[in-house]
Amino acid sequence: MNNVFFSENGLTSTSANHVANLAMETKTLPIQKEIDWAYIEEHFKKHLPYRPQLTYIDYRDDLEYCMKQVAEAVEKNDFLDLENFIDESYMEERWYNENEYWEAFQKNVLDELDDMYEALDDHYGAEADHIEAVRQFIEDEDDCKECFREYLWEHDDSGDVCKELMDKTDNPGMFYDLNEWFDETWCWDSKVYGEAIKRICKALGLNIKDKKTRDTLYELLANASGGGNLRIYFNCPIWDLVSGDENGCKYGTDGKYDYKSIRFKGTFMVAIINMWEGSGFTEDMELDTSIQFNRENLRISKQETYSYERVFGAYSDYKVDTPEFSFQEPDCKVEPNGELVYHQKREDEYNKTYRSGKCTCGDMNMSRHRHIVSVGWGDLRCKDCGTTWYCD
Repeated sequence: MNNVFFSENGLTSTSANHVANLAMETKTLPIQKEIDWAYIEEHFKKHLPYRPQLTYIDYRDDLEYCMKQVAEAVEKNDFLDLENFIDESYMEERWYNENEYWEAFQKNVLDELDDMYEALDDHYGAEADHIEAVRQFIEDEDDCKECFREYLWEHDDSGDVCKELMDKTDNPGMFYDLNEWFDETWCWDSKVYGEAIKRICKALGLNIKDKKTRDTLYELLANASGGGNLRIYFNCPIWDLVSGDENGCKYGTDGKYDYKSIRFKGTFMVAIINMWEGSGFTEDMELDTSIQFNRENLRISKQETYSYERVFGAYSDYKVDTPEFSFQEPDCKVEPNGELVYHQKREDEYNKTYRSGKCTCGDMNMSRHRHIVSVGWGDLRCKDCGTTWYCD
């Protein structure tokens, strides 16, 4: 059993030893007339988080909730706006983490200041006044906390959150349009079919002398009786869809530096899709060709109103190979498809009008009309704008 003795000042020997040890362990702050963040950072560095992480990516997080913004980034060939959108999505989480770091830092510094004060021989001298000045600065939410937040931003070790979320997102279903339109095929004769097959073979670099190829393309055309655009469907990592500049940067480049070709080598889904009415057909085919790249022709499939997924009730995982985007010159030339650009702008206008509470005459998408009534013989009409759907 330890013996405890009281000294003349009222402290036990054990308490006296504690104070002595505290005085030995506690550092002395150099007195400075004006206390600022540089002073705090220098003398309380051990309490600053070494590698703060303000944004935490959960294993369930991905970009499925903002594929519209992903599509816009692909269209612009720049991920900057997408990155800003993601930053806003995680704003509340970052504020929470900033406060957590701040509260821990503030508590640790104030505890150390308390130890310094207790270890002083003179609680009314210049050193005590200086400790109090430091305390007041640390408790200043407007000044010190703001400086601390800037420190966190500068040392944030969250990494490239945008890129990490892309890597956690399933490769979206994409299509590349060949700018080859085919009219309705139900009334074609063999000669028209033959000319159409030649066009497809030329566009895709296929051997027209191969009977299997001709038979497959005939089936494709015959089943796409409503006509449509010739396309190649595939899956691809989001990161690869933006070219980046000469140095590989993909943020804030304004999309000025772009791919020159897209190489399809392997099995891909070749399709003829009518984007105006939502019809078409697809065939899996072996391809080995390098096609001129025009960004206007590249789209995320599900962003179309009459997408392949919606029309056919299909998944976006096409179970095909992945193309390679390249800065090399292509084998086959392809012109930009202005119809795609026009169609997308028109759809955006229709959606904007619908969100405002109205609808547009001529918009055949029933989901963008609120008051549809029957007018007899199976025909339907929108009471607001007059758009009519006739029963054939």
